[in-house]
Amino acid sequence: MVVRKRLDITGPVVEARFDDLIIQTESQLKIKMEYIHNNPVKAGLVQKAEDWMYSSAADWLTSGSGLIKIDKESQWLRTC
Repeated sequence: MVVRKRLDITGPVVEARFDDLIIQTESQLKIKMEYIHNNPVKAGLVQKAEDWMYSSAADWLTSGSGLIKIDKESQWLRTC
């Protein structure tokens, strides 16, 4: 109550997580990876997902690599 009064808001102070699920299928994994990789593009920070240097998108989408190295041989990634 005190926090809401100080911030002059009427709704909840902390909202539920946007998306909280256990990835169980290959299609779910691909959807989540596309969503994460495209966030910098949607925010207008880069033109292409693979241009964001703090992402693994370059590893997935091109022959290049970003700062975040991924192990494509990992067993749980072999189906992607």
